Amino acid sequence: MNGWSSSSRQNLGLTSLTQRVESSSSKESGVTRLSSLEYSGRVSISGHRQSIEPENVSEREYYDDIPSGTDRERDESVLYLTINGEWQKRRLVLTNGSLLILRRSVVCDQIDLKDIVSIVKLFDTQSDPNSKFRSSFYDSFALRNMNFGFNLVTKASGFNCGRTYSFRVADNDKDLSLWINNLKKLMKLAMRPSVVKRLQTKVKALVNSSPFQQFFAVLIAANYVSNVIQAEMTVDPGSAADSTFNNLDLFFTLIFAVELGLGMFAHWFWAFFSDGWSLFDLVVVGVSLLALAVEGLPGVSFLRLMRVFRVLRIFARLRSLRIIVVSLTASVAPVCNALLVLALVATVYAIMGVLFFAPAAPAHFATFSRSLFTMFTLMTFDHWTETLAEAQPEDDPFAPGAVLFFVSFIVIVCWVLLPVVMAVLLDNFVAASAAEKRKATEEDERRRRRQAGAADSADSESPLWPLLEKLMDCENTRQIEREIQAVFKLLDEEGAGEISAAQ
Repeated sequence: MNGWSSSSRQNLGLTSLTQRVESSSSKESGVTRLSSLEYSGRVSISGHRQSIEPENVSEREYYDDIPSGTDRERDESVLYLTINGEWQKRRLVLTNGSLLILRRSVVCDQIDLKDIVSIVKLFDTQSDPNSKFRSSFYDSFALRNMNFGFNLVTKASGFNCGRTYSFRVADNDKDLSLWINNLKKLMKLAMRPSVVKRLQTKVKALVNSSPFQQFFAVLIAANYVSNVIQAEMTVDPGSAADSTFNNLDLFFTLIFAVELGLGMFAHWFWAFFSDGWSLFDLVVVGVSLLALAVEGLPGVSFLRLMRVFRVLRIFARLRSLRIIVVSLTASVAPVCNALLVLALVATVYAIMGVLFFAPAAPAHFATFSRSLFTMFTLMTFDHWTETLAEAQPEDDPFAPGAVLFFVSFIVIVCWVLLPVVMAVLLDNFVAASAAEKRKATEEDERRRRRQAGAADSADSESPLWPLLEKLMDCENTRQIEREIQAVFKLLDEEGAGEISAAQ
């Protein structure tokens, strides 16, 4: 469905809830523009659509937050049974993939057509003594004639958690049947995946399977071994050995290109291009294909060096290696802060070395760059005593100034700051590694539950998780209060300023 099949669930998250609450005062540009009639009159039927023939017409224009370009099969004013047992006016928009419920031009709820379990007719709901009716002066008489409707029972494991929705949509059984027939037709289309979608699902299962990943990990290792052997041997151009290695390179490049194509098709689009490992595969394989396809390309010898980096792709196939790389990457930023402190102290000592020891030891302290390199060699304790001897005056081999300079640098930088850098690296590495292992364990648990048939259970993935994750991402109490208030306004359908236990 255009714009609503996958992103609609996120649209019902807290961010969009706040936008919807505020949408009455500021409307987004580019939304669908409709016109409606405030009426006081009778209901008539025109073709397959229910229209209002008003006696006192006051035309106004309004906007709704349905994405522009959405195909609307039906878009009508109906009666909706709230949780409090009160019938209220709503707009019901039927699209190719969902049923949208609008209140004052804002989508307050939606039902995925794939989650509808059954449709049950309702007749003469006006005679129900337990039902109440709430409406404005203009639409009360017209909507009271809608005594024919239906119940929609949703899937317990779906987005609506098994809730039953009741609507009154017509004043006769014929028009009610048209509504239900349209719903059933679109439900069949929504539940019937396309050929491409079915093929994509099968390819995705193949690409994500352990045997597939292990097979290509072996191929990557074999390609690396061939590169090592080629680098070790002295291969003459045009010889049999050179031809063998070229054929091996062609074979590995083509089979890796096939793997890349399968992965791109299985995870198209955002899931592929938002993954760092997938982008790395794309660059390495793409450059290898370019080097093979264009022989006379300038710098082709440099492009062929990318073959060496193919071995790094094995990190994405083996979980243990991937956890190490991801953990090291997550530790880069904190370590850079510690290294910045270390670099500042080293540059200060480098400037002092130029000022104090340039005349006595120009080979080590003549310029700032030489002095900085000398400080780096001192960190490794490489010939630091010889450097100290050259920096001291000939008549005073134990000059207090030179001794204090070198000893203080070794104590501050080598004994204090370098261990701090290592401590920061280890601390962040352990934390990132634990997070990656926890994420891998959760993925294994979800995979195990899917294989055991628990994916359809109500507790396999709660629809409240996006809400809870949004609340956990709040930075302070005030932001949490704003988000909760936005949810409260959405749940308070009657605008009474309170939510009942049933709601």
